[in-house]
Amino acid sequence: MTYTYVEDAAEGIVLAAEKGRLGESYVLAGPAIPLGEMVDFWANLLGRARRFCVYQAR
Repeated sequence: MTYTYVEDAAEGIVLAAEKGRLGESYVLAGPAIPLGEMVDFWANLLGRARRFCVYQAR
């Protein structure tokens, strides 16, 4: 998954509209972060245990 601040995305849209070139593509996303890492981050920040199970693919 990728995450980005809404203000950063809005600024990127404005810059692309003002200074972008026709036919170009612009990626407005942060780095890819596995969902499990994000859940662990928030669980640690909130002082809570991780509350879902991970199952391996068959």
